[in-house]
Amino acid sequence: MSMCLLERVLEEATLKDLARKQRSITTLFPPFNKRVKKVADMGGIRFMGMEKDKWTFAVHSGTKDRLWYNVEIGFINIVEVLEKMVLNLRLWKKDKSGVDMRKLAGPVLFNTDLQLRCNDPSDKYFGFHYIRNRPKYDALYGEEEDRPPRVRNPRQYGGFCKHITAIINRLPLYEGTFAKFLSKFYKETIERMEVAGRKRSTQFKAVADELGKRAEEKPEEFTREAPEEGNEE
Repeated sequence: MSMCLLERVLEEATLKDLARKQRSITTLFPPFNKRVKKVADMGGIRFMGMEKDKWTFAVHSGTKDRLWYNVEIGFINIVEVLEKMVLNLRLWKKDKSGVDMRKLAGPVLFNTDLQLRCNDPSDKYFGFHYIRNRPKYDALYGEEEDRPPRVRNPRQYGGFCKHITAIINRLPLYEGTFAKFLSKFYKETIERMEVAGRKRSTQFKAVADELGKRAEEKPEEFTREAPEEGNEE
């Protein structure tokens, strides 16, 4: 996968500034994109499990056999995003009985702020923990890092190791998993929000019905005569 896909996914995930910064990674590691591909060739990634605000992946080393690294992805504002998305009736089932989790999953996944961490030493010692930890990004999952990479990456190129990049590149393929994640951990929250969605739908329908009724009874209120020639407004 190219860095263009990484940037598109991260832009949807509200990390667009960090995605742009990631472009500079090839200045630090010219063969970086080839190394990401090597991760896939050596064994790729495995989804290991989910908690309420976190997913865990195992990602194969791009250089050593039978070596896997642990990557954690934290979702830090899911409820806030759900409050907006659940009210979007286009993401509901056709009978409007409630949201369609498969329709909801993508918009929530790609509008939720992400925090990421890999236990590959390069993710820490080349400064990516520090870069993601800075207030501008707030994209480091777990323990904070306040030591800049003065030796290995003094100009602070990039923002992710190759293992995190490999996962982000494949994140769009996990929309179905994210739908199950929402159903497992946020079902009651979504159901409460659906009440507001139904109320909103009822209100919109009432307004539409009233306007339709008025249009039938007093069509002149909804008809505007065309201006005479030469008197255009």
